[in-house]
Amino acid sequence: MHSVVQTFISHLRQQWWKNATLFFLLAVTFVANPANAQRERGELQIAVRDPQGRATAAAGQLVSESNQLKKEFAIGADGKFDVPELAFGVYRLSVTAEGFAVWTGLVEIRNGLPARVVVVLGMAAVNTKIEVTDAATLLDPSENGTVYSMRISPAGYMKRMGHCTRAARNIKCNT
Repeated sequence: MHSVVQTFISHLRQQWWKNATLFFLLAVTFVANPANAQRERGELQIAVRDPQGRATAAAGQLVSESNQLKKEFAIGADGKFDVPELAFGVYRLSVTAEGFAVWTGLVEIRNGLPARVVVVLGMAAVNTKIEVTDAATLLDPSENGTVYSMRISPAGYMKRMGHCTRAARNIKCNT
């Protein structure tokens, strides 16, 4: 009977070590994950394209009043820019490039997954500036000019068109 008790106690000790090891691994797993979840940071990936879909260099600005962030950056010729380590929240993204209209939109960072924004820039409106001055006029108002006019009678018109003949003082026209 003594050997049965010793075997039972030995079995309990082995079982205890297995359970303790399993408990330790589970504890490490659950303790490590909340530390990672409390990070509360995300990433923004920006791609800038022209109306034909080609990558375009640009300048960007990211603003969040709630997170008190104002970040200005240059987007390279490949049209890509990543903004890492952004606190969760809503951001206003503005993108400008020479010859294109300004693009503005809202971006929300909610989790650790990268938020992707594809910006397609529109063509800028054409601005024309015409300056009118009175310094150099094309006409000289102090010079006299001549006006020429011609007055043709209906008979003269018909004569010119080749429909009339003249006999003495009378003009006879064929119609």
